[in-house]
Amino acid sequence: MIWQPQRRPLCRFKELAAILVVFFALPGITQVNQNVHNVKIVIANDVSLDNVDAEYVLFGSFGNQERSVRAKPDQRFVEVNPFVNGILAEKLKIFIWVPGCEIRTFEVAIPQDPGVQQAFTCKPLGTVRLTGQVIDMDLLRPAEIQVEYFANWGCQFFELENCVVPAFPIGTAKMDGQGIFQIDLPDFARDPTLAKATPDFIRDPPWPNATDGAAFQFTLEQLKPTHRIVHLQPKEYELQWEGDGLTPATSYPQPVLFIQDENIEPEEIRDEYSNWDNPLHSARGERAENPGDRGVGLSESLDFQQFSGFWAGS
Repeated sequence: MIWQPQRRPLCRFKELAAILVVFFALPGITQVNQNVHNVKIVIANDVSLDNVDAEYVLFGSFGNQERSVRAKPDQRFVEVNPFVNGILAEKLKIFIWVPGCEIRTFEVAIPQDPGVQQAFTCKPLGTVRLTGQVIDMDLLRPAEIQVEYFANWGCQFFELENCVVPAFPIGTAKMDGQGIFQIDLPDFARDPTLAKATPDFIRDPPWPNATDGAAFQFTLEQLKPTHRIVHLQPKEYELQWEGDGLTPATSYPQPVLFIQDENIEPEEIRDEYSNWDNPLHSARGERAENPGDRGVGLSESLDFQQFSGFWAGS
């Protein structure tokens, strides 16, 4: 019997590595560098990078995937990775908003070849001065008002029956002890993108120059006597979007009266500012076990059927 020495593991490893090199060198066998397929929306040099927000959806054999991204302060582009679980998407739909600019929408067919570039240029968009007044007696003390923009037309643009409504922060305003506050809102009623999202068959906005398809949502944050966050809505139905939020308009009555939104429970926060012995807290009762339960608001999924048909291409 001829004795043969056993091969060492290192030799076997080298042989395996050599086989793999040959395997991947064969025609039709390639490794995919996903980064070369990234889609870039290049931001013009005159656009501030402080708040460049983008919402997008990828479409492909995997179905659809909703995502959001914000431009990095040191990079003058929004970059989208078009892969979902290793599968290259076939199409991208994206919209971008920069404060002071109109909303821009893009639809990109994603080729098998390396990445695509599009350009974002700013078309200036003005502002509308809003003077508001909160009239609920138990809210009349100094507070901060936070405003967000909810793009309710987004589901139709993304061709989705249901989606999470995209939302962008607009700004904050100080409210005085009389409930008065002022803030400059983007004039989205004059934005051509939003103008497409005005479904007349839902309802004609009774307030002149108002536009459906989007809403500003207002929240009030007070530190004393109880630290809490309260959702607000316009008192006048004519200014409401579907009973929640303020419809964008080219002008507003002065002041716009706001009341607490009874459909969304106030959020009370336990921290160093809270006074949990205050009668205001006792009257409202203990907070539910789930502190994130605020009821149904604009940030919930939006039914596509409400808007079906109003988006005439993009």
